[in-house]
Amino acid sequence: MQTITPLTTEDFKSSSSIVIGKIEIDSDGAGTFVELPDVTDFSLDTAIENEVSRFSAYSFSITCLNTDDRYSPFKMGTTYYNWIKQGRRIKLYIGINVNGDEYYYQSILGRIDRYGLGKRSGENICTITGRDLTRTLLDYKLCSPNNYWGDTETFKTIADRAEYSMTDATCRGIYIAYLDSIDPWNGDHLNEIYNNSEWGYLETSNKFSFLINHIPDFDGIDPGNLKVYYFKTQIIENVVADILLNAGIFADEAARNAWLASGYLEATGYSIDRVWFDTGTSAFEAIRLLAEVVQYRFYFDYAGNPIFKPKASLGTEVDIFENSDIEVESIEENIDEVYNNIIVLGEVKETLG
Repeated sequence: MQTITPLTTEDFKSSSSIVIGKIEIDSDGAGTFVELPDVTDFSLDTAIENEVSRFSAYSFSITCLNTDDRYSPFKMGTTYYNWIKQGRRIKLYIGINVNGDEYYYQSILGRIDRYGLGKRSGENICTITGRDLTRTLLDYKLCSPNNYWGDTETFKTIADRAEYSMTDATCRGIYIAYLDSIDPWNGDHLNEIYNNSEWGYLETSNKFSFLINHIPDFDGIDPGNLKVYYFKTQIIENVVADILLNAGIFADEAARNAWLASGYLEATGYSIDRVWFDTGTSAFEAIRLLAEVVQYRFYFDYAGNPIFKPKASLGTEVDIFENSDIEVESIEENIDEVYNNIIVLGEVKETLG
């Protein structure tokens, strides 16, 4: 947490305080943050995503002078060459001026989505747009094959054979299956076949089974014409790390593994046999569902580190809202907070036969 020392909360309530701001950019992509010069304007778009959970997401737009075309990707000799690139991290600070001294506090840590170089009123300008890390997770949608956790196995069908044993003893069920039923049955024409109508899973014997009237009457050839995606038991925090990696929060696998070994999370001690999310589920919603299972909290700290830890206990008082701080008073009842709404999701386990 950022400290306001040597200021106090009273300094921020003073009507004589002057609000100031600045922007820093990761100039080399390796964490070297430097102040972006000649910023003429910046704006923030805040969206409250969940009032009960109390989190919001931001997008931003920044305009700065591009004096002497210093941000041009073609002027390799300039000091500012390669500063501004898509995906580069950027920090927005808000602060106050107290008695001539400037105090800045990081407000947003985000990434550049795009930038453009142009002219306005005869001056070269650079326009930057981007999102904070929470908005990045909200905008990233899970899709195949990154919306389930497990492995694959490929078989060559044998005419009139219904059952195929999964060779991996750690298989915890079948997620989806594809079959090539077009001659020469070599896997070049895979199409999805559907659970409970064309195939099923025999949990007691760990077998994939075609249902009656859907048993292939042809022999597959190499490399195989039946592809089965199956589940494997996953540790919850490992799944969270995978989602963060796929969404681009981590630069690579090494960064993912470093986070798992860091103090930014606590091991849950829990695992799930079958993990999958509907196509189109946001990365943030997927992590929220995982956190809900173990009563954890997920958020980014001011330095942009993902935090995944048990829910916080009651802390010490920080400040009190006085009557003078409230401009408009309103009273309302929200039934979403009054009535519990419990939904139980699961699957029926049964033996085929």
